Amino acid sequence: MSAEPTRPEAIPTRRRWPGLVWALPLAALIIVVYLAVQSFAERGVDAVISFDTADGVKVGDTKVVYRGIDTGHVTKVVLSPDGKRVDVTVRLDPNVERALVASTTFWLIGAKPELTDIASLKAALAGVTIGMAPGVTGAPTRHFDGLDAPPIVVPGTPGSHFTLTGEQLGPIRVGSDVFYRGLDVGKVVSVAMAEGTRLGVGIFVQAPYDKLVHGDTSFWIATPVSVSLSGGSVSAQLFPAAALSGGVEFDTPRADTQEPPSLDGSRFVLYADKGESLSASQGPQVFYDIALDESAGNLAIGAPVDLGSYRIGSVKTVRLQLDAMTGVVDTRVVVAIEPRRLNLTGITPPADGNWQKIADGALNKLFGRHYRAGLSKSPPLIGTPFVEIDRVASAGPAALAYGGEHPRLPSRPAVDAGDVTDKLGAIVDKLNAIPLAEIGENVRQATGHLNKLLDSPEVADSVKHLDSTLDQLDHMIGEVRPQVGPLVANLNKAADQLQQTAASANRVLGGEGASQDAGLPDAIRQLTEAARSIRSLTDYLGRHPEAIIRGKPKEGP
Repeated sequence: MSAEPTRPEAIPTRRRWPGLVWALPLAALIIVVYLAVQSFAERGVDAVISFDTADGVKVGDTKVVYRGIDTGHVTKVVLSPDGKRVDVTVRLDPNVERALVASTTFWLIGAKPELTDIASLKAALAGVTIGMAPGVTGAPTRHFDGLDAPPIVVPGTPGSHFTLTGEQLGPIRVGSDVFYRGLDVGKVVSVAMAEGTRLGVGIFVQAPYDKLVHGDTSFWIATPVSVSLSGGSVSAQLFPAAALSGGVEFDTPRADTQEPPSLDGSRFVLYADKGESLSASQGPQVFYDIALDESAGNLAIGAPVDLGSYRIGSVKTVRLQLDAMTGVVDTRVVVAIEPRRLNLTGITPPADGNWQKIADGALNKLFGRHYRAGLSKSPPLIGTPFVEIDRVASAGPAALAYGGEHPRLPSRPAVDAGDVTDKLGAIVDKLNAIPLAEIGENVRQATGHLNKLLDSPEVADSVKHLDSTLDQLDHMIGEVRPQVGPLVANLNKAADQLQQTAASANRVLGGEGASQDAGLPDAIRQLTEAARSIRSLTDYLGRHPEAIIRGKPKEGP
């Protein structure tokens, strides 16, 4: 009996990884998961902005812009739960998520176009957009109250705020420009009542121009057209188109640019115009007395104090003073001189702000050079009085006088009105002594004689005779001109014959008979000169045919 053959047995093998058949589904799963994660990561951040109106805002079309870059778009526009506002849902770039805090600002651009805002006009044509200014303070949030118009100053703009107070606003409104020497450097951000009846204007000056604002900076109302009457002429200044709605302008004395800039929130005076700002006080004041021998009752408080036509201060008080012992009457004037207007060189500004000692020293040296204080008028005699410090050549050196409430400035003697009247009378007498009536009569007689001479028949006949003579002369020249050509030709022929005769004689002289007659060379020379003269005459007549009648003009010396 034979043995049964052995059957093969399968031995199962367990592997840790599935076979290749699962590779493709696994790869697809990984790709799907990656795309899902990436899509979720790039989905962005949703925020809700509440506006009063959403006119022009469209889902998918309206963009959110930050510094000119699209950072999101509108995904939904619905009414708020109370129905009073419009909630606009925007999806923002994930990179701005950390900037979504309570101080972040959103506004509509182009919803309310304005002629003075070029950006709003451009946005109105291209479509409404939503502006964004990320905040830096506040708690994180996803709901914001948007503005229907761009803010006057975009949050986060570097610069400083200042407050101005004045009696009037003129054309200044919220949004008006702030200028520095004609350059647009800021905006008016608020207008409100200040203390009493004064008005307060809040302005923002952007960096780095806010560093130009110092303690003595002057601010005044800028109007579209400024007319100035100075220097004996009329001048006008037209501001840029951006200033047509008015604004604020400021300037800083050069001496103040070395001082620290004013702090944010500092307060200044707003003047009505540049002229008023120039006449206002600039920095600390030092007070002095002046004793005038002349009447100064019409000298107004605030009148200027000039040094060499430059304003250096103003009049503070004017009062009459009678000396009970002597009966002498004079006028006492208290003036305030501003050392900053003197532009003192070679000195260091006092640390305590007291300029009295420095000003006294400078003025003592000035009055030591024959300067005096006195009353003047512009224009003279009839103009408005003011105090003038000027050089008086006839006066000797002087100095400040102490002992009163304020140091006293040396004054010049009063001008005697009688002397002025006498001098004017002498001038009038000299004018009266001029025989103006006789001079006028002589001029009238000379004019009459001249008219008679011009109207006389003899002058008319002479003019006619001269005109007839000139016509005859022109006629003669016209008749002679055709005959000049043949005459010139005959003269040229005669000159040629003379030259030929002279040449033949030269040949004879060169032969054997050359020594027979010693006078022949002289005759030949005369023939040659005659031929040359005839040719010169021919050339002249060819150029001036009228010489046949008029002759050759005499040459000058």
